[in-house]
Amino acid sequence: MNRPRLFLSAVSEELRTARKDVAATVRTLGFDPVSQDDFPTGQGELGQWLRRQLDSCEGVIQLVGRGYGAEPPTVDPAYGRLSYTQFELLYAHIDSYR
Repeated sequence: MNRPRLFLSAVSEELRTARKDVAATVRTLGFDPVSQDDFPTGQGELGQWLRRQLDSCEGVIQLVGRGYGAEPPTVDPAYGRLSYTQFELLYAHIDSYR
């Protein structure tokens, strides 16, 4: 039986360790954590990969700190200029209304 998946969103440079700690806790609660750390090399554009992962998750946990994460190389036509971390939250929020 497949375990439900939760997407863990955080600015990697600032909160990578905290995200790993949350991932360990989420696993003990019966969920499979997914995050940008899982992005495989050679899988194309990160934004598309994030959309696929977010679509397959039951929910999102976003860790918020002081940092501003990396931005996609091009402006997202649906959301404008934003970081990948901001995109993860906006996409998940808007998708929850579909």
